Amino acid sequence: MEKKSKGEKIKMMKKFKKLTAVLIAAIFCIMFIEPATALDKEGIVKRVETSFNKQVSLSEKPRDMNEIDAILNTHFTESFKEKFVLENVIETDEGFQTFGSDFASYYIPNFSYTDKTEAVKKGETVYLYEYITYEEGPVYFEDGYQGVKLVKENGDLKVDDIFFTLPKELETRENGNEASSTEEAQKLETAEGEGVSSPLSVSYRNKLYIIFQGYFLDDSRYFSNVI
Repeated sequence: MEKKSKGEKIKMMKKFKKLTAVLIAAIFCIMFIEPATALDKEGIVKRVETSFNKQVSLSEKPRDMNEIDAILNTHFTESFKEKFVLENVIETDEGFQTFGSDFASYYIPNFSYTDKTEAVKKGETVYLYEYITYEEGPVYFEDGYQGVKLVKENGDLKVDDIFFTLPKELETRENGNEASSTEEAQKLETAEGEGVSSPLSVSYRNKLYIIFQGYFLDDSRYFSNVI
């Protein structure tokens, strides 16, 4: 076998270190996403519902722009507010207002606000999202994930973005959820008749890749229970 030169070995080591750093960063990104507690989720849901009601209220009557700004200011970030107003607020002879549309942009999704609605936190950022399905009707909408990103602005949690494709960190989490659901069902079957209570909520598994002496070891860890 042809021996590698010292320079080639150094290059390989540098590449390996870069790969290691990227993987560790990805691991931390996943680990710091945590489900919201029941109390947190209740507050987040209420916040998002109120945000939607504020958007809808702008279609009730013409208003001046200062009033519209005051209505939106408490629940939406400055950047989101600007985009929403630019896209949806129309000037009329009597003032400014919004008009209903099936395809209006920057509106809060039509969440069911049930157990299907997930609330997770990543630092100061909060995500509320759900896999939404549509019945057949005159207007076609594709089933899929929809969600809201909320961030802290001036001490208050505000809507900062609407998404129709899961952010990477949430996509990773959902893939882990799907993979673990079968395992959890099998565990419950095994526990039947053994006096083992089923959990109040499902624990989801994610794989944590640990680098040890040049090898990647597969170590299964658990996130906190999802509400």
